[in-house]
Amino acid sequence: MRISACCRTMRTASGRRIYGTSDVRRLAFTRQLRGLGFSIEEICSLLASADAPDQDCASSRHCRSTPAGC
Repeated sequence: MRISACCRTMRTASGRRIYGTSDVRRLAFTRQLRGLGFSIEEICSLLASADAPDQDCASSRHCRSTPAGC
């Protein structure tokens, strides 16, 4: 399973990707979560929650599966 961390990025003439500030933050957040031992499914759930800030945290699959909640 892959984490869809970023939207499509622009590329330079040589093919290197150009990331925006929000993309870099999202990638850093994903790496931190992986370093803390979160599974890909949990990270996907947290990223989905971050993309819908008006959604109640209790509806997140991750929040229901961990004792600490959000």
